[in-house]
Amino acid sequence: MNPRLLPRLLPRLLPRLVTLLAIVCCWSARAAEEARNYPLGPLAGQYRISSGDSYARIVSLIPGGPAYRADLEVGDYIYGAFGKQFTPTGSYHYGVTQDLGFAVDRAQGNGGLLPLMVMRPGVGGFNVTVNLPASTAFSPAYPRNDVKSQQLFESACTWLHTKAMNTNGNMNYFTGWTGLALLGHPDWNSTTGPKPYRNSINKIRDFVVNQINNSTYAPLENKLIDGSDNPNFQGNNMSNWELGQKVMFLAEYYAKTGDSAVAATLQRGAEMCSNTVQWWKQPALGTSYSPGYDQIAGIVGHGGVTGDYIHLGWGGGINMVGVYSYNGMAFARSAGMNMAAQPRDGHYFGFATCPAGVVPVGMENKDHTIDEKFLMQTNWMINRTGYFDSAT
Repeated sequence: MNPRLLPRLLPRLLPRLVTLLAIVCCWSARAAEEARNYPLGPLAGQYRISSGDSYARIVSLIPGGPAYRADLEVGDYIYGAFGKQFTPTGSYHYGVTQDLGFAVDRAQGNGGLLPLMVMRPGVGGFNVTVNLPASTAFSPAYPRNDVKSQQLFESACTWLHTKAMNTNGNMNYFTGWTGLALLGHPDWNSTTGPKPYRNSINKIRDFVVNQINNSTYAPLENKLIDGSDNPNFQGNNMSNWELGQKVMFLAEYYAKTGDSAVAATLQRGAEMCSNTVQWWKQPALGTSYSPGYDQIAGIVGHGGVTGDYIHLGWGGGINMVGVYSYNGMAFARSAGMNMAAQPRDGHYFGFATCPAGVVPVGMENKDHTIDEKFLMQTNWMINRTGYFDSAT
């Protein structure tokens, strides 16, 4: 090509190159795109994200909503706001989702104008300003005495109530948290009017009671110490992700209502939480590592007592599911449950007597109280954090 022609052709080629780049980038983002939708919040629509990319691809718009009125279209890629490109989506959705949320909050607290950077396949990049409903910004001490936090809380409770009513109280992983949120609302005991939250709380209560009463009381290891299958293993363990929060909810419900019909279930739930606290020798699963009492006492696994990190030789740090069970016992104590109860836990592996070598000599028939298990788990967490010295 004659170099003298380049200045003349560049103005014609540049728009086409930008369009081609936009198409290539959009195709690249689409290749790694997640299969689930996320809400656009006050923009009124939904979007999808792609790991490692800085785009939020619009997959739906509500007619008449702010994004729709700003002439955004399904298939557009939002890649920045306020003149700054979003950071790429990473683990736990840091990046696009977080940046977009911050941008919306910034706009709502400053008159409602949200300037977005948009890429449209076949067109290229352009800027558009979406006019959002103006709102107050978060106060420096939020959520305390904060108008915006209160608005979000009210909106969340309305949604949770509706969802729980439609699912008969089954909110999957969020069941316990949903119940706790609704119990914390001033209208938690209302059965009529605009916020009849006691109706959904009752549905959650019934669902939680059924779950606790019909799940395995003392989960067992699926393997014996020698690595062979445990013939007594039962697979109906409630995940500790769910057990602890459901016990927390039921304890708070019982404390606020005095509903004696749930007392026995709450007691069972507290004992189930204590049964997830491990102190017996663990099977070696996939490695030669088979930790004993001095390494394990106080840890909690994911699904009852099976599948925890200690089996893999990872050392077993403080697992979030352990915090759930821990707080389940704490809430139960606060609600007046019998913490001196001595449930028979999994160190028997389902046998009439404890297998040899599983626990320290002299403790083969030891059934800890719930309070003892609570203290055991407390010591585990203290030791793992190193926050307190041995003299504390």
